[in-house]
Amino acid sequence: MQSNPGDKIFYTLATLKLADPQFAETIIKVLEKNKNEIKPQQLTFLVKEIIWGLTQEISFGKAYALGMAELTGKIPDTQLTKYVKLVHTALKQGPTLAQMIARYLVPLFCCDPDLLIKPFIKTIIIMFRKGNYTLSGPLGILSLFLKENDTSSALSFISLLETVFKQELTYNRSRYLANLFSRELRYFKPAKRAWQIAALEKVVKEDLDLADPFINGLEHGLKRLGQTALNQFIVIGLEKYRTSPKLGLKFLSLASKLGQDTCRDMQVTVSLSQVKQQMDNYLRARIGEVITVHPLSFLPAALAKSLNGQCLALSDSNHIYLSNEIDNYNSKSENIRLYMGLMKMEACLLEFGTYDFDYEKAFYEREGCLGKILKNRCSLENPDLETISDLERFFKIFPDKDLAQDLFTIFEHGRIWKLIGLNYPGMLKKILPLYQQEIRRLVKDSKGDNLLLPLYQALCMGSSSKGSSKDLFKLDACMQDACDLFFDQIAQNNRVETIALLVGQNYFPIEAFFKTKIKQKQPADRYYPHYSLKIPFGHYLWPDIFRLSILKSEKLANIIKNQLIKKGIKVFKSDLQKKIKNSNNQLSADELQEIIANDPRNFKADHGGSFAGFVDFDQLDLSDIDGLLQDEPQISDKSQNTGFRYKEWDSKLGDYLHDHVLVREKLLPGIPGDFYNMTLEKRYGLISKIKNAFELLKPQGLQIMRPWEEGDEFDYAALLDFAVEKKAGLMPSDRLFIKRVKQYRDVAALLLVDFSRSTANFVDGSRSTVLDVAREAIVLLLEAVKILGDTFAVAGFSGTGRLGVDYFIIKDFYDNQEELIKSRINSVTPQRSTRMGAAIRHSAAKLEKIPAKTRLLIIISDGFPNDTGYKGAYAMEDTRRAIVEARAKSIYTKAVTVNIANSAKLDDIYGNVHHNT
Repeated sequence: MQSNPGDKIFYTLATLKLADPQFAETIIKVLEKNKNEIKPQQLTFLVKEIIWGLTQEISFGKAYALGMAELTGKIPDTQLTKYVKLVHTALKQGPTLAQMIARYLVPLFCCDPDLLIKPFIKTIIIMFRKGNYTLSGPLGILSLFLKENDTSSALSFISLLETVFKQELTYNRSRYLANLFSRELRYFKPAKRAWQIAALEKVVKEDLDLADPFINGLEHGLKRLGQTALNQFIVIGLEKYRTSPKLGLKFLSLASKLGQDTCRDMQVTVSLSQVKQQMDNYLRARIGEVITVHPLSFLPAALAKSLNGQCLALSDSNHIYLSNEIDNYNSKSENIRLYMGLMKMEACLLEFGTYDFDYEKAFYEREGCLGKILKNRCSLENPDLETISDLERFFKIFPDKDLAQDLFTIFEHGRIWKLIGLNYPGMLKKILPLYQQEIRRLVKDSKGDNLLLPLYQALCMGSSSKGSSKDLFKLDACMQDACDLFFDQIAQNNRVETIALLVGQNYFPIEAFFKTKIKQKQPADRYYPHYSLKIPFGHYLWPDIFRLSILKSEKLANIIKNQLIKKGIKVFKSDLQKKIKNSNNQLSADELQEIIANDPRNFKADHGGSFAGFVDFDQLDLSDIDGLLQDEPQISDKSQNTGFRYKEWDSKLGDYLHDHVLVREKLLPGIPGDFYNMTLEKRYGLISKIKNAFELLKPQGLQIMRPWEEGDEFDYAALLDFAVEKKAGLMPSDRLFIKRVKQYRDVAALLLVDFSRSTANFVDGSRSTVLDVAREAIVLLLEAVKILGDTFAVAGFSGTGRLGVDYFIIKDFYDNQEELIKSRINSVTPQRSTRMGAAIRHSAAKLEKIPAKTRLLIIISDGFPNDTGYKGAYAMEDTRRAIVEARAKSIYTKAVTVNIANSAKLDDIYGNVHHNT
């Protein structure tokens, strides 16, 4: 029978509770948190040791009491006795050491005491001889590793500490190294730190002075090397150090070009920026929607906290988020293949509708058998309909939502792999081996506590035919039944809602299997988290993260659904959401009627046994719904709905149409993204050349001019000549002064970019779109202008019709908010049409107000002006007139046309020397 630690401790620690009630409550909470059965003799021994410790020294006693409370009932009595003996022995050296031992031995005993205790004690003795000051920081880092169950890193760190502190060290040197390791090693990436620490130990064995340079080298690029490559680099570096210590230090710290080049040649780590463009192009061609790739670091901090450390990929409705860099393999090509595989797997989740799951549809389909299976066993109604996704709502009806979610993940991944095999057999051959290899690693590391992994392995990694798993994998009976049910059900219906049925059919048999396996009869939430599923690359489902990206469409779909319910019509929310998304947040009456007509619940059986629709569309009034989904503007209107009126040249009339065009200024919203930084990395060489060229244009500040008759001060060389010439009897010059003249640039420039729909086209012979090129040009010019310090603005234009010309501000002339400007560049997307004359006139009007001697207007476009009622000769003549008007205001214009060959028509618009293609 399970003891109640709280009652017994309350009674047994009565004395302590009187002396220090707050600390006594802390001890009770620690014991209750462990939820372990505590025997009476263990409790008596615990209390005895706590009282003994507190009588020795208060700080030590409290540390010891917390350690005892943490371990009692959690580890075997023999191990607890060993802990007590070690603490007692340490107390002989003083309470400070004993306090550290009592505190930092706890995670060792919770992790792997047989492996760790002996080297730990040996190292602690060595460090203690140097002084207590060496212990606190390093032991804190060691505890951090052990809390993450990283035994390998802990062993490597203990070995490093022994190697360093057994050497002859001064007080200052010992303190410095202890602080160095405590400060730097906490930032080592968990997947690499065990062998990176071992590499650091190899370096300091050669010379302790190499610790700092090597850690600096890791920070500046060595951390991107694989284990084999890093060891090879160290061998080369140490050889150079033995020949020339100075050159060796520079090499290991990557302060020399040779070290940087060697590191780059050996590097196997792949950053997302290296493959992002290729991924974006693939997604554009594959899915046909605007899905882009972003690094996981772009997720809001609140969302990032919900991810486990092994997650490499997830997605929402607009983006696929991938790890900032990948170095899982010792081959660069393999890491690239993994990147592409993760991206393609996430694309499949989107393409095959994983997150289109509809709770209501899951219970309706297959004659409602899911509800019958779960009746009286689950809470089918959930009140949190407005705050959680349909998937989360489904998981929460089960006694343990984590077990339900893991089962859903297994079956859903099985469905996805089956669909990949049917639709993309070539993709299956490329990425399946990566997952199979990772599964083998997980099986090896699981130590038997990843009990659902065999089912995942059978469904996802084996053949897709029923029964073949029996030959490949040894499964428990309930797991084999689940496997057979999966192949049966998926063969009948491979929609995502079928996965919900599979979870309902298998949840309770598998829950019973868990209870039997660990011989406990407790609710699942008492034990399941310890056995929760670990899958390749942390590729879990994140429904609530996906939901955050579709809140608006979900809300509107719910509104329409509720309106239709009032009319006696039923529709599934997921069908509405899908149509809304595919129609750019526009939903017509015809599209709504199509959804209604396709929903079988809107039909009833007639007397002849067939089905007849009962919705009379001729009589159905949809006026309160049609048009409900008009897209709300996301861009702030700076002109406050008044806008700016401009004239337009009518070539047919041979005269201006005054106040004919309305231009509205709009501020682009800032969107987090890495386009700016990736462009800097991608165009590094070009940017360097541009900066060097612009440096030559930069004024030198004050120019010294000589000789002058008057000026700021004497020219001493001229004074010397004056004295010599006068002594020689010659007539000396009276130009004896120098003058300092301030040199500066007085330039204002505006970059005007075409955002029309056609800029989404690819540039001939390139994987980039016209707009991608324009965005890169913005980045390059912004970097160049930093050198010159010119007044500079960036804007885009698009629109529909003469009263709908939009002028998008990315950077205004005196706008210095660099991060905001970068985020606005991320939000640039193709818009509508090209009424170029109005945009040029508005740009000229803004430039004219800037007090600069030289004004420059640069236009980037992909062709000719084109808009409603603004085509052909009419549009070209108006654009040419707008450019002539700008030049009349002393505004120099230069056009760059992308993706179009030289044309005489461009000469007609811009002039033959004022444009490039």
